[in-house]
Amino acid sequence: MVRQSSDLATAQAGAAGFKKIGRRSSRSTSISKSNIGAMKRGTRLSNDLVKTFSKLESGVSKQAQKIPKLAQAIEIRDIRDRTRFGGTR
Repeated sequence: MVRQSSDLATAQAGAAGFKKIGRRSSRSTSISKSNIGAMKRGTRLSNDLVKTFSKLESGVSKQAQKIPKLAQAIEIRDIRDRTRFGGTR
């Protein structure tokens, strides 16, 4: 069985991992000296995918940044409850 607990440091470490993802591989695609329709459509599709994945990464990162604040609120609540009921950590 996995032990569950509220731990701010663990939440911050987990959320920090998303910052490493970044936009290292975001590149636009272009075609020079070609007018083949299929290749142009492929270029547009590739560029659209880069934009879409960039938005996805940004959204996931934004949500991940909320985790430490949530963990901190839970930790404060747990400490308050522990004190109220006379428990120890």
